[in-house]
Amino acid sequence: MRKSSSPYRVLSFGALAAFVSLSACSILGGGDDSNGAASSEDGGGSDAHDSGHHDSGSTRRDSGSTSTGDGGISLPHDDAGHVIGPDGGPLLCDPQPLGSFSGGTYSPPVGPYNGACTQTDLTNYASCVTGSDSTQCAQFASGGSRVTCGSCLLTPDTSSRWGATLGTDPPTSFLNVAGCYAVVFNEGLSSAGCAGKAQHAANCETTACDPSFNCAGASVDDQNACRQSAATGECSSYESTAQTACEKDAGGAESVCGPTDETTFVSFLNVFCGSAG
Repeated sequence: MRKSSSPYRVLSFGALAAFVSLSACSILGGGDDSNGAASSEDGGGSDAHDSGHHDSGSTRRDSGSTSTGDGGISLPHDDAGHVIGPDGGPLLCDPQPLGSFSGGTYSPPVGPYNGACTQTDLTNYASCVTGSDSTQCAQFASGGSRVTCGSCLLTPDTSSRWGATLGTDPPTSFLNVAGCYAVVFNEGLSSAGCAGKAQHAANCETTACDPSFNCAGASVDDQNACRQSAATGECSSYESTAQTACEKDAGGAESVCGPTDETTFVSFLNVFCGSAG
């Protein structure tokens, strides 16, 4: 079954009560084999887009004449710390060259259905993430009463196994959609299937739009725009590979990996940390 590339990515809810649509998702990649976390795959080392965003904005990197991004490429910066594009203007959060990136690592999901969380936990965590009840967040943090459940639901993107959401703070976390597909398609720990290829595409887009480098401090909208641009440009080959690998029909079960509200989000979380059946 042919699907758009969007569901193969890791979606960002941010601190919003409403869920973002699949067509407006953002991506968080895993670690590159040589550069650690938040890096991506090789897109042939292509140059950044010919024209950058020249609108004003806050500084997103310390000032300096040059700095080195993923892949060891030296990138010039203006006095405000913005990456300078080919036309001499600041790129801000525009896709950057990928250098020697070649896919990055794959972090298989925790679970499936490891039972670390009750249904009440999942409901409360969903309320925490979407912001509909932020008072629920504390119980899942270090020292909280549901920390064991929380450590399953939220993992750093540097972890060898990824939980249902990625990051360090639930309201600003990203959804591990690739991991959900690994469960739905019964791919186990293998990186050869839909989940692995989807994560490699996400890795690529994160390298092009590095949240600790050229996109540091950028808004969610700016990061989305950058990643979507990279998906059709620098990372298009990885997107195509993910499309092919994910052309499966799981009898409709894959719909759980694209939550659209708090109820469907709870079902998504259950795949990782709840109970089967």
